[in-house]
Order: sequence, then C-alpha cells, then structure tokens
Amino acid sequence: MASQKKSRNSLLAIIATLAIGAASPLWAADPQTSFKFSFDAAHPAPGFTPVAAADVYKKGSDKPWGFEDLPASKEAIKEIAGGVTSENKPFYFSVAVPEGNYRVTVHAGGTAGPTDLTVKAELRRLMVEHLHMDAGKADKVSFIVNVRTPVYPGGKVSLKQPRETTDEAWAWDEKLTLEFNDVHPNVSAVEIEKVEVPTVYLVGDSTMCDQSKEPWNSWGQMFPRFFKDDIAIANHAESGETVAGSLGAHRFDKVWSLMKKGDYLFFAFGHNDMKGGNINTYIANYHRVIQQTREKGGFPVVVSSMERMNGATNNTLQGYPDAARQVAEKRKCPLSTCTR
Repeated sequence: MASQKKSRNSLLAIIATLAIGAASPLWAADPQTSFKFSFDAAHPAPGFTPVAAADVYKKGSDKPWGFEDLPASKEAIKEIAGGVTSENKPFYFSVAVPEGNYRVTVHAGGTAGPTDLTVKAELRRLMVEHLHMDAGKADKVSFIVNVRTPVYPGGKVSLKQPRETTDEAWAWDEKLTLEFNDVHPNVSAVEIEKVEVPTVYLVGDSTMCDQSKEPWNSWGQMFPRFFKDDIAIANHAESGETVAGSLGAHRFDKVWSLMKKGDYLFFAFGHNDMKGGNINTYIANYHRVIQQTREKGGFPVVVSSMERMNGATNNTLQGYPDAARQVAEKRKCPLSTCTR
C-alpha cells in the first residue's frame, strides 16, 4: 500500500513538472513590440527612451537596441542639439523585435541647418527618398518595415551559404535595422510599433531581391518607397533563384505560412530558369504557385521577367516571359510587365 502511494505521488510529481514546463512559455513576458526613442539624449520627450551616440546594439543584451557597431557608422554619427546627424555618410540603428510588420515614424529637422534625409531598412530597402526641410523646420515621416526570420511552422527556409547568412544576414536576423542617409539626416526621434496591415510578398530572382551592397539594387528593393504606412512590402526574392529552386528552398512555404486573406504575392522568374531549365516544369510550377496562393486567400500577381541588356534587339529569355503571360491568362491572374 505504501509502495503504491509512493508511486502515485511520484507520478503526480512528474505530471506537475511536465505541466509547469509546458505552461512556462505562457507565463513568460511577451517580447516588446513598441518603442519610442529620443536621439536628443539630453532632453528626451516624455515617454521616450534617450539614446546617445555611444549606445551600441548587442545581440542578447538587456538593452535590445542601439547603433550598429560599424567603424564607418560610428565615425559618421554626431550628436547635435535636438538629435543626431552625419555628414553624407550612413549610420544604422537596430532594435530587437519579433517577426512581423512595424510602423516606423522618424522625426527629423528643427536644427540650425537644413535637413536632407533618406531612410532605408533591413537590407537597404528604400523607405524614404530625400526628404528636405529648410533650416529650423521639423517634420516626421512614417512607413512599414517587414521583419522576418527563416523559421516557419514545420520547416525553415534553406538560406544560401554564406551569402544569405553573412552578407545578407540583416534580411533574416532578429532585429529591425534602420539606415539613415543623405547629406544631413538630423534625426531627433524614432517610434516603432507592431501593426497588422495588408502585405505584398515578393518572390523572385536578382532583378527583384534586396541587394546587399552599393551601388546595386533591384526594383523590388525600391518598391516600399512608393507606398504609404498602411501596407507592407515583404521581399523574399533571392539572387540566382528559379521558381523550382525557390519552391525547393521553402521560400514560398515561408510566405504561405504568413499569408493572410487579402495579402498579395508578386512573383517573377525566368532569368535563371532558362539556363538549362525545362519550360514545361516552369509552367507547371507557376500553376502551382497561383493555386496555393489562392487557397491561402491571397491574390497572386505574375510579373514577367525583364530582358537582359541586349533584350531590345534579341529575345534573351527564350520564351519564358511569354510562358508566364500565357499562364496568367489561363488562370485569369493579374499580369505585370517589367521593362528594362
């Protein structure tokens, strides 16, 4: 009897331990998704966290924000009355946040000199292009930044090594990174809040992806600049990809795992598919992408590939743009035509 009671107590202890272990994530504090930073560290506005030029981002730190510890960036940052600025050199500010869409509001100007501000986010995605204010004038501008990680329920995107894990790591890491650029950014404050907005997903090749180094860029990388702060652009394109390769690397699976009813998927392939690929497989994969996007409640949009440099006089993509158009027509899917 005593033995049975002891066994029963041991079993109850094990169950209690398992229950506590299973429930503990629910008790943990939710990660912070709303921030207000004042770059006028001496006179922060009420409710704003003061940030000094010496504050550096360190992954896993108790202070999950700060300027990126890059030599060029550190040399560029100058504290001024009312904020921070640089002289025609970029500087970077990062905040650790969970995956999602974030409305970022940048306050700038109000200084003795004029303000000229360009803002990029994550991996050089253009958000604000040359916002000018005369001396003494102040203003603010808002935009949406999409932050993502490679993991999704049941899988993980197969990132290219070392390209996406090193040179392009900012596209997939644990933080939201802002690049302040132009002649005199004169940034005084930044507000960040997680929001639920419609999302336009992009999947494609180098003509669409976020290029990591100046002066390279793509149309997809410039795309966010043309939208207001009520829609997100999530660029999942990658250089060298085919539609089959992106399916195999789970890039589409990642997008579909996040897609909500009413979201959009713009996809464009052809530049790499035509290099020894099979056009019938390409067509079949386009049908698959359209079908699965619609099953998720999203709106697929076929974007035809742009021709290469000598495409004005030659068909450099061997019929792949025509194949994309034919699939779009057959599936009654919107088609966007790219030109050089």
